[in-house]
Amino acid sequence: MSAKKWIPCMAMVIMLFLTTLCSANGLELFYDGETHIYTGNLFKLIVNETELEPVVPPIVFSDYSLVPARAVFQDGLGAEVAWNASAQKVTVTLQNTKLVMFINQKTAMLDGATVMMPIAPKIINDYTMIPARFVGEQLGMTVDFDSDTDTISITDNKKQVIQVSKVKYKEVSDTKTTLTLITDTEKPEHKAFMLEEPTRLVLDVIGGVFSKIPDVIEADNGNVSAIRFGQQTDAARIVVDLTADLGYSVRSEGKNIIVTITVDQTLAKPEIKDIFELVTYGYEGGRDYVKINCTIGNAIKKGNKVTIPISGENLPDEPAEKDVTGFFGQKMVYTPGKDATEGTITIELKSSDAEMYMQENEVRLKSVHKALPRSVTLDAGHGGADGGAVAYDEDGEILAKEKDFNLDVALRAQKLLEAEGVEVHMIRSEDVYVDYLRVGSIANDAGTSLFVSIHTNSATTPTANGIETYGYLEAGSVSNGMTSQRLSEILLENLLEETEAYDRGVKDGKGLAVVNSTKMPATLIEIGFISNLEECEKMMTEAYRQKLAQAVCDGVLQAFTEMGI
Repeated sequence: MSAKKWIPCMAMVIMLFLTTLCSANGLELFYDGETHIYTGNLFKLIVNETELEPVVPPIVFSDYSLVPARAVFQDGLGAEVAWNASAQKVTVTLQNTKLVMFINQKTAMLDGATVMMPIAPKIINDYTMIPARFVGEQLGMTVDFDSDTDTISITDNKKQVIQVSKVKYKEVSDTKTTLTLITDTEKPEHKAFMLEEPTRLVLDVIGGVFSKIPDVIEADNGNVSAIRFGQQTDAARIVVDLTADLGYSVRSEGKNIIVTITVDQTLAKPEIKDIFELVTYGYEGGRDYVKINCTIGNAIKKGNKVTIPISGENLPDEPAEKDVTGFFGQKMVYTPGKDATEGTITIELKSSDAEMYMQENEVRLKSVHKALPRSVTLDAGHGGADGGAVAYDEDGEILAKEKDFNLDVALRAQKLLEAEGVEVHMIRSEDVYVDYLRVGSIANDAGTSLFVSIHTNSATTPTANGIETYGYLEAGSVSNGMTSQRLSEILLENLLEETEAYDRGVKDGKGLAVVNSTKMPATLIEIGFISNLEECEKMMTEAYRQKLAQAVCDGVLQAFTEMGI
């Protein structure tokens, strides 16, 4: 068949297929277990100046355009689209960017960081539909909409990738040294700048990618001490460690970038008085990191200790130690070696439940991914003689007690979670008092994967309203990448979506015993203000307490999904 005959035939096939999808009133779409009739506009889709005609056309869903993931972003734009049916997870990867989304969830992960989507992905007519503008822009694409022609346009904006294949360092004279980067591109774009404390020259090859990241060059050349290399998202980075900035220049010469640095051989490396100026400890994204601004050997983790050999010039000859804050670390100890050129950094961990790995000149720690049970401890705050906050009517009679709200929501959440196959451990299932200082240890003994404490708020101002959650924002326990802060965010998002209450945010609960004493990710939720008449009346209804319980259930299930259990 000739191409001219094939094209109209194919168009007829697509039209016939769409006709079978359409009822008399619109397009039949099956999602969320039901068939829906779509009567909105069907949009034209232009991807990189080529019109696509996917089986399920682009549609408007809750005021946002949804497009089929694989047809648009993989077939049309060259991204890799992966589907995990058991986790209801779709992953779109383009070059160094990875976006992970979950069906019917607005929370997504962009390169490991949490982002909120304007609308959740959907399974429609057995196709994964995702928001066109949000996904396109997260992947660095341009997304436009022409309302006159009902056309969605997506352009990938591909940038040129520059291969950095080789690096040469040369001491030209006592006053000059050069660093040459060999690439595969004429006049490669670059950017150079100085940073202080410590002094260093940074050179970025824009769009550059190392064929293989070079080893650290120990220059030991006057004021030039070392040259380090690292791969950034959009650049190949070179860092020249200096004891003093005496000047530099950068130029392109054909396919090469040549850095010329002024040196002074008389400038000896200064003695390092505080080792922790070179070694810093921090945490982010559920991980701890140890940044070391000198040469490191093979780090070894044994039990709850990590040992890191280091070497350099003029290291201290006195031992030192420093308390640190992190998800896993609690202390750093420096032990000097035989001379001023070597030593050892030892990291003392809170427990052995951490996995170590290396990234450039950093040692990183993350939680060991375990096949954890889908289990949670629910704590209904107060109880027995401790009624918690109390609401009174106009005659001074007791209208409601916090302990009753807390217990009822917890029991409802227990029922919902157990129906989903979740193992639920209750701190209390009836009106009894449990010392709040013991709650954390009770949960730890139960060994559940998550902990949620349910409370009701109160204030002296009767207008105070809304829902808030409390997490251990400075470190806290981590399990399968889930942190106390992230768990608090998830619960708050679900509570707000279910109740449409005022958002009071995630707050620091490091001073709360039920949050800071648990060995699993923990959160405390305040479901509303008993001191606010309107919110109190809502919480006195079974329907509203059921909404709160449903939000707790949905939040816990979402957390399990993100934890991979």
